[in-house]
Amino acid sequence: MAGLQIRDVVRRVQDIVADATGQRLEGDAEEQLVALLGDLEEGTWPPNGSAQEHFSYRDVTILLADLRGFMAMTASQPAGAVLELLNKCFGRMSEIIVGHHGVIDKFMGDSIMAILPACRASAARTRGGRCTARWTCRSRSRR
Repeated sequence: MAGLQIRDVVRRVQDIVADATGQRLEGDAEEQLVALLGDLEEGTWPPNGSAQEHFSYRDVTILLADLRGFMAMTASQPAGAVLELLNKCFGRMSEIIVGHHGVIDKFMGDSIMAILPACRASAARTRGGRCTARWTCRSRSRR
């Protein structure tokens, strides 16, 4: 990659970051990206071996959950009631996820995506936990 190509890649990465976060990389972060791309071009990255040495691997659980019957409910309820239900349910689901040391990746319409540490419990206990979380959300949203 020539210097011009590196700057083009940096500009494209800047566009991706700006689209995702609303802000561009600035200052030191941009310089680190330029240096990393230069190292890749020269074949000096990763230092001292393969890239695998610089990452950690973990077992995780990816949770995708949505609200059952949401589309039918939106057709028969006013927008304010739908938003209130979403806020209540997402609030409770967020508490449950964070309470289990999870990280919320995104909210998508009536869905939530989260990453949680892998569960080492038995299958029965895992199913019980899922049912409890589902029931807790459902029962609270009815209040």
